[in-house]
Amino acid sequence: MNARRGIPFVVSGPSGVGKSTIVRRVLQADPNVHFSVSHTTRRPREGEVDGVDYSFVDEAEFRRLIEQNAFLEYAVYQNHFYGTSRTAVEGPTARGFDLILEVEMQGAEQLQVRLPHAVRVFIEPPSMQVLEARLRDRASSTTAAATSSFARTARPPCTARCARWCGSRSCAAVCSAGGGRRSTARSSPGIVRASRRRRGSRPPRPTPMQDHGRRGMTLARLAG
Repeated sequence: MNARRGIPFVVSGPSGVGKSTIVRRVLQADPNVHFSVSHTTRRPREGEVDGVDYSFVDEAEFRRLIEQNAFLEYAVYQNHFYGTSRTAVEGPTARGFDLILEVEMQGAEQLQVRLPHAVRVFIEPPSMQVLEARLRDRASSTTAAATSSFARTARPPCTARCARWCGSRSCAAVCSAGGGRRSTARSSPGIVRASRRRRGSRPPRPTPMQDHGRRGMTLARLAG
């Protein structure tokens, strides 16, 4: 029986900063890292798979789970609920696998208290102007939706939030500047390796079935 508990990595930052690109790179580079599947009340996008990209539920079910204290964190983003269940975290980490939680900034702040042993990774944008341009390009419905999203994530400034959120040795602030998101993604697996060295632990070797099931995100999720 494996006595090692996996390390949770909470990856957060403003919408549009490139979190999914970075998470994809870590999952591809390290078979011992799993992806935490969040719950959401939004509709699946084309190509997304229930239970792989997200656990898709209606609002009534989400509220029922809140009442049952099933979530470590949850937040409302663009009129939809998102949340990380306790079982999504406790299952893989109890088996010794490291786990990436990709969450919005509201949820990340909740996890400071509810998951204090996690390694926190904050992804900063190159500048607020670049972030605003990304959000406007991403908007699927109206420019107003992008502007609303930008206003929510940009105040207080990202650097101020990063300073407040990354207030311990168990945090890495990563700026998606310089070579851009691809360059940041290439360097990100080093954060996982460094955290393992600091804690003096190695993850178990995955079986083929575990390796198949750990990857978590479909191409549709990664493109979002």
